[in-house]
Amino acid sequence: MKYVGDYVQKETIKNHIFHNKKDKFESFVLDIMGQMIEDFYYGYSLEFDLLLKEYFKFIPKFKVKKRTLESLNIDFHFLYGSSMTEQEINKFFDDFVSSLVNRIAVFILEEGFMQRLSEAVLRCDYSIYEEEVNSVLLYWAPKRVDVISEEYRFWEDD
Repeated sequence: MKYVGDYVQKETIKNHIFHNKKDKFESFVLDIMGQMIEDFYYGYSLEFDLLLKEYFKFIPKFKVKKRTLESLNIDFHFLYGSSMTEQEINKFFDDFVSSLVNRIAVFILEEGFMQRLSEAVLRCDYSIYEEEVNSVLLYWAPKRVDVISEEYRFWEDD
């Protein structure tokens, strides 16, 4: 899954929400990822099929913490308050955050769960263990966050 917003949307996100700072964007993505991992009760005693069922119920209900969003939202309102209605600003920002959450959710599914399933099959034990998932996510997170930041046109800090 890749962010499919148009050029103007990407430039608005890059320049006016994150002030062209790749590290600020990546920190925001990692904060959301950390919250998702923390908020989702993996229920590691569950077998893989039950774990996935719970995960797919969790994602649509997940909400990014308000304090994570506030500073970005305030800057964006200040810059675009006169040219966009409050409703347009909120919709644009909600769409952006939703696309990030979905992108992160796919990453957790691909790297955290699916890779662990193949190992669980080899050991004939379909339980997924927390330490396995966390170690894999810690390894892959920086690489995936870098890919996501490039999709939003962050090449490097300017």
